[in-house]
Amino acid sequence: MMLSRSRTGSVKPYFPKTHNGYTVQPTNSIRGFPPIPCTAAMKTRNSIHSILILTACGFFTGSAYGKPDQEGAEYIPKVMNLGQVRLMTPEQVDAAGKLLNPSTIPKRRAPRSASLSAWVSPQLSGPVFEGTNNDDRTESDPPDTEGAAGFDHFAEIVNDRVDIFQTYANGQTLDRPILKKSIDHRAFFGLPKIPRGSLFDGRVLFDNHQNRWIFVVSNQSNTQRAQLALAISKTADPLGAYYLYRYALPPGAARGANFWDFPMLGENKDAIFISGEMYGGRRGDIYKTTSLLILPKAMVYKGRPLQGAFFKDLKGPLATPIVLDDNPNAFFLAAEDGQNLHLFKGTNLGNIIRVRVRLQAKIKVPDYQAPNPVAQPGTDITLDPSDFRFVNAGTQFGNSLWNIHTIKRADHASPRFYELDTASNAVKQSGFFKTSDTSDDFNASIAANPYGEAFVTWTSVDAAAGIAPRMVFSGFSGGQYGEIPGIVQGTVLYTSAFSYLGDLQDQQRWGDYSAVSLDPRAYSMPFGTCEAGRRAWIINEKVNRPDSWGSTIGRIGFC
Repeated sequence: MMLSRSRTGSVKPYFPKTHNGYTVQPTNSIRGFPPIPCTAAMKTRNSIHSILILTACGFFTGSAYGKPDQEGAEYIPKVMNLGQVRLMTPEQVDAAGKLLNPSTIPKRRAPRSASLSAWVSPQLSGPVFEGTNNDDRTESDPPDTEGAAGFDHFAEIVNDRVDIFQTYANGQTLDRPILKKSIDHRAFFGLPKIPRGSLFDGRVLFDNHQNRWIFVVSNQSNTQRAQLALAISKTADPLGAYYLYRYALPPGAARGANFWDFPMLGENKDAIFISGEMYGGRRGDIYKTTSLLILPKAMVYKGRPLQGAFFKDLKGPLATPIVLDDNPNAFFLAAEDGQNLHLFKGTNLGNIIRVRVRLQAKIKVPDYQAPNPVAQPGTDITLDPSDFRFVNAGTQFGNSLWNIHTIKRADHASPRFYELDTASNAVKQSGFFKTSDTSDDFNASIAANPYGEAFVTWTSVDAAAGIAPRMVFSGFSGGQYGEIPGIVQGTVLYTSAFSYLGDLQDQQRWGDYSAVSLDPRAYSMPFGTCEAGRRAWIINEKVNRPDSWGSTIGRIGFC
């Protein structure tokens, strides 16, 4: 369900049309990126693969052999030069604590075959601190809170803002992480002429295959084609220099689309993935296509003019994976029809000529439907828990693909996770998370590691018990599939003192995102070493005042 949102200022109610069960929202009329000049210096058609290679802004469309919903249907991309690249070095900041040289950063270790922990769920294992809020650093509402952990820093991105916190220095985790940089999207992405509030739906991840930071935002425009801005760090230091890319989809990529909604970001050893749903029309309420953009790291990590492969007519919203191992293939997942999970397989991902995506399987799961609006204590104003989409990237390693979404369970919202076997197209294990028997639990994210351990965070509200929005975490360890209970309860990290009333409309936006990010650093312990990935950083939204949101960041772990 595409959600009603206002990109600047307060939330505005809207009762939109629907497309395939997803509710779409209006857009504001705001100026977008300047157009990218067409150079059209080269047009080469490969007759075998029907791929048109263009520079700058040529015409291209995605296509598929067979019906888009047919298992085994192979999607053939069109290849394009996406736009201009510039190098930005941000202003100098106070860098207390010596930063690691990327060449000295320890690589990930091979997983152990035995279970590593007797704990049922992760425990708090690090600092808990305040993230961004809309009191003093941003005016956007809702925030779309997202974050990722690197070796020494945690980066948070919300609508209109990037905050970077130092979390580690002098061989120790900081008890009080230091805010090192707070910068609006226009300045961070090197686009000072973009109006405030027009850059939104940001995503961030730390690629510990090559120790880089990746940031992406969408741009909303009623007059131009759907656009994205991308920032890639040159090193493992998020306070250093970036390669900045900006581009608009060429005509024909998704004809008439001027709005790339709910982008999702993932990666494997060879490529970066950005999925999204394209909307157009005067109000931005006409669904065009679900798209997937695949960018080879060999080009983007060297600051070269950017080429990528664009796919359309996929199922959506499409969750991208974060691939932990060196698997050259990647699996993309959509919860779209209320009965199945659509599993797509991408191959040759670092080669824009040979890259392919196909619908590998429709995996039957217990029926699911969107949850009801979430009641809050002391008010008739409800929260919108979104629908049954996956709100963040999944985790992939070996034949396992993990993800989580919120669905209706009895009369409550409840997150249901899946571990899928991508070799057999089967569900290895699945279960629900909740905080109490009367709580509504939603806006969930999950990350798993190769040791059979999973980390989860979500938002919980319990109107019957008089409890305002809470940030909750849980997970499980074991390594023996099927041992977890059908419902796993959570640990409360933070409880808001107020219900969220926003602008006093009947229903308020919440989210749309939360995030779990595996800690890439290994830690020395009195009894040995806590391996990289056995701790995770979580981030979620909270309520500072009835009309003001904030965010909380914390680290949890199995050691």
